[in-house]
Amino acid sequence: MKQTIVSSSDGGVSTIKSVRHDVFQSTDVFPRQYDGRAIIGVSYEDSQQGVSDEEVIRRYNEARKAGEDQRRTVWA
Repeated sequence: MKQTIVSSSDGGVSTIKSVRHDVFQSTDVFPRQYDGRAIIGVSYEDSQQGVSDEEVIRRYNEARKAGEDQRRTVWA
């Protein structure tokens, strides 16, 4: 995760405001008008390429169980 933070140099290009991050992590508890800004990561890119929410969530959960950080949301 540290590498994700360090490699993000331009917040306007490497981050996005979206409710998608909450959906991926199944932390969709805030009203829709409140979105967070996070570094664009693998899960967000998958979603933009047409991968279903269910599949992105499955991939997120598998990575988390395996102790992998590449799908974690890094809030900005």
